[in-house]
Amino acid sequence: MSENPESLSPSEWKLLRRGMDMYLDLLLDDLGTVLNNEPLKDTLVFREVLPPQFTSWYTPLFLKQFVVCAVHLAAKIDAWDGAVVACAAEELAFRGLIEWIPTLCEADIIPGTIEHLGDFREEAVDDFDVDMLFDLTLDGIEHDETLNAQLGLDSLRPENWFRPFSGHRVHPYCRNDQAESD
Repeated sequence: MSENPESLSPSEWKLLRRGMDMYLDLLLDDLGTVLNNEPLKDTLVFREVLPPQFTSWYTPLFLKQFVVCAVHLAAKIDAWDGAVVACAAEELAFRGLIEWIPTLCEADIIPGTIEHLGDFREEAVDDFDVDMLFDLTLDGIEHDETLNAQLGLDSLRPENWFRPFSGHRVHPYCRNDQAESD
């Protein structure tokens, strides 16, 4: 069994792991909704954890890859060794997980837990660039090539969300072999 991160108590670690299971169940349910030709707006989690301005990108394959990233992330968290996320899609999945745990596990949230989950996100993620995608005042930032180059934000465009960060590997299902050979 893995050791819990420094930022979480044993009970918070248990809560995180239980919340991950529920979060993944909801993502899989949402995937079923989309695969049954229901609109994204009828999903519970996808519509909240994916930036709304990119809905044209959210094809069934894209959403399947996102769910695989979430599952891959959950496996890395479960076997915690201090590993960080591998790509922007995993960052988005992680952000969604941390935001959904208080809703999914409301009865078990004690004072300080939400802050500790935020601390864990800081421990596991190098930066919070994906948060910019939810700030409507920054809408379009992913297309400003000059600013992106200056700030190192090349992963904010949806076509790059599954591209691995330097030194990391994404799940094989999410690889874009053409992009990986660049």
